[in-house]
Amino acid sequence: MFTGLIQYVGTIVSKTLSGDGIQFGIDCGNLTRKLSIGDSIAINGVCLTVTKKKKQIVEVHAVKETLKKTVLNNFKISNEINCELPLRAIDYVGGHFVLGHVDTVGKIISIRNQQESNLFKIWFPKRFSKYVIPRGSIAVDGVSLTIAELQTRSFIVSIIPHTFGHTIFKNYTTGENVNIEFDVLGKYAFRNKN
Repeated sequence: MFTGLIQYVGTIVSKTLSGDGIQFGIDCGNLTRKLSIGDSIAINGVCLTVTKKKKQIVEVHAVKETLKKTVLNNFKISNEINCELPLRAIDYVGGHFVLGHVDTVGKIISIRNQQESNLFKIWFPKRFSKYVIPRGSIAVDGVSLTIAELQTRSFIVSIIPHTFGHTIFKNYTTGENVNIEFDVLGKYAFRNKN
């Protein structure tokens, strides 16, 4: 489990086909010291398991099912990625509960720069509308965000300067695909209602 508060912007250093999956090498900087083989790490919001570790590099394996539901397949060598260590029982929960189980892929359809923030409008598949509420929590590429505005097939999030500067939001362009995880509490509430 994660909080959606990104701790490091890492870099993809290797990408190797492995059966029907992909083995990624990721430079996680100083976060690597805190990881052991078998630990979880969130990469752009996707919970993956550390399979190898050497200096500042960790390796993770993404299986076919994960590749189908996320944007990991699009990663290229030198891409920057959001990294987060798993939540410890003694940590503050500053974002919201993020499981690292991506629900779908969305698409950035507009970016509007404002004086104090950047507004990102993100399209998502209609079948997930039931999980999206105004001022509700959502994770985009692993970043815990609040929905500023909800539209029929899209939502808008306002990215403050700190988040913009300390995540890969600064690299995004219109038309880019992103991983989306809807708030787990909302999903359980909806399921129990039906």
